[in-house]
Amino acid sequence: MDKSELKKKTKIPVVVYLIVVILIVIAGILNIVLSTPDKFERNKDIAIENCIKECQIEQGKGTTLTDGPCLSNNIATGWICDVAHDPRVDIIDNNPDNQCSEYRKGNNKHFVEITETCELIKAK
Repeated sequence: MDKSELKKKTKIPVVVYLIVVILIVIAGILNIVLSTPDKFERNKDIAIENCIKECQIEQGKGTTLTDGPCLSNNIATGWICDVAHDPRVDIIDNNPDNQCSEYRKGNNKHFVEITETCELIKAK
């Protein structure tokens, strides 16, 4: 076996080790990224909790919620809080005057809908 053949054989393991190390690093990064709850889910939970609290505060003040008002245009990052009827009353719940302006404008893309008794209808 001459020296050029010996060099080729010794270079292959170094490349293989390098590839294995890179794959291990990539797998570690993916594990961290995929195991962290995404921003949407974290903010969804916060938005639901804050929306219910906001509703209860408004109830405590004696605010009438039967018209399905917007309680907050920014209850959590990217989320609004809106009172609606369950089942929906289209003439009230679909009235733009009763909806959150930041949702209508598209500035906040997610919403929490609660009943006038502060019960969760949906969060989307």
